[in-house]
Amino acid sequence: MLARDPAFGWPSGSAGVPSRPIVSILQTLAFFSIFDFAPTRLELKNFSLVAGWEEFCAALEKLSADGVILERDGLFSLAARPLDPNIRRDRYRAAVRKFSRADRAAVWLKKIPWVRFVAVTNSLAWWNTKPESDIDFFIVVRHGRLWTTRLLVAILLRIFRLRPGEGSLDPICCSFWMSDAGADLKEIEIVGDVYLSFWKRRLIVINNVGAAGCESWVCATSDRLIGCGTRVEHSAAPTFTKLIFKRTEKISRRLSMKLFPKNIRSASASGVVLTDYMIKLHAPDRRVEIRDRWRALCAEIGAPVEFTSPLESYEPDPS
Repeated sequence: MLARDPAFGWPSGSAGVPSRPIVSILQTLAFFSIFDFAPTRLELKNFSLVAGWEEFCAALEKLSADGVILERDGLFSLAARPLDPNIRRDRYRAAVRKFSRADRAAVWLKKIPWVRFVAVTNSLAWWNTKPESDIDFFIVVRHGRLWTTRLLVAILLRIFRLRPGEGSLDPICCSFWMSDAGADLKEIEIVGDVYLSFWKRRLIVINNVGAAGCESWVCATSDRLIGCGTRVEHSAAPTFTKLIFKRTEKISRRLSMKLFPKNIRSASASGVVLTDYMIKLHAPDRRVEIRDRWRALCAEIGAPVEFTSPLESYEPDPS
């Protein structure tokens, strides 16, 4: 357990070791431990958001020397919750198989002309997926085609029995959709949303086939989602075509609402969003549970989330 710095509420490190890198490393490992994920040194550096490599290594050595964290086979975990490296190896093998299917799925997804962006999310994006887990996609489509595209994909998945619960070994779950015309992830953010913070910084881009302007969705150097409010301008379509798609969208939305199970239609706003800009079908939504578990674990190891931490205040470097 690290001593608390009464002036700032941060654990105090040894001489020459900044206290905030220590807190950030511990908070990152606490989050990963919830999912039995033991990161490598580089992964821990990138996702703890410690700016300098030297200060990161100094903080890591201090924590290792104090017995607060453990390193096994190049993977790090909290001493209070040690993780078996074999778990990550087994899940990595499952992820390799699932990515093969994800790549094939992206081939036909990009044949739909309105699809702008496809990314793998959640446990598969961390190469930390269980053999029985879904392949989770995050998909951005052209505005005015959101419900039509989602219904078309749902029909195809049902025809080929690739949806979760239909017997497929690696089921495909397309439960998060956004329009490219102004949807903002802040609309679904909860207080202290640590899961969304990590989720945004770990999207594996499978396909980015949008028109000019869609590159604003992803920071090319880090796969961090940015510009979620940047409107993408589209070429003008004939009035007749607009009227047809406007009608198609209404029909697709009405039909989808009838086909959704009751738990989707009645779920909380944070887990389910059904608008013309975003379709999010996460019921139940575990983010509150994950946040509370993370905060409790951080307090237990001496890195409480009582103040704004680097994990909660991150802003992408504009350069």
